[in-house]
Amino acid sequence: MSDRGSNRRGGYVKLFIILGSFVCASPFIGLLIDVFIIFPPSSDAQGHGIPVFTILLPLLAIIVAVVATIVFVVTDMSVKASARRLPGGNYNGSLRYEYIKMFQQCDDAQAPAMILHEVDTNAGRCSVRCIYIYPNGYVENFVNKGVYVPVPTAEAIQVAGASRGQSAHIITGGEFESVWNIGQHAKA
Repeated sequence: MSDRGSNRRGGYVKLFIILGSFVCASPFIGLLIDVFIIFPPSSDAQGHGIPVFTILLPLLAIIVAVVATIVFVVTDMSVKASARRLPGGNYNGSLRYEYIKMFQQCDDAQAPAMILHEVDTNAGRCSVRCIYIYPNGYVENFVNKGVYVPVPTAEAIQVAGASRGQSAHIITGGEFESVWNIGQHAKA
């Protein structure tokens, strides 16, 4: 289980406590600024004027709290959405991705010599992303956009593909990402 999510949530709680305290205290702080700094009491004054900070400071505090909340919620959602890019492919144990590198011997130059799969083990072992590497070195990246075909385990590919010249093994998420990025640059 990763510590990243729990540390992040603890930071969010502290931040929301600070922001909440500021929002709650801002009317009183604004009143103190208005009464004692901007419009100090004097014997000849008929009134203190418009209490500017008593009104503006709470509004500013609420705006800051709302913007901070939106930023942190979007950041947290982004981290969860890109959890497959973390080493090992999991985020707090809720997502699990497996990365498989498959080699196949083939005389056809149009067929890939190596295929890398990013497999979502929580969704029936479906391939989320796939990389084809051809004998001439060309790299082609694919993102699954609705066609979900289960990918067998590396052991099953080893057993079933041995007679056809196929072999497979598990790789790290970092290795998959480095090849994925090379393929992205090759297309540009």
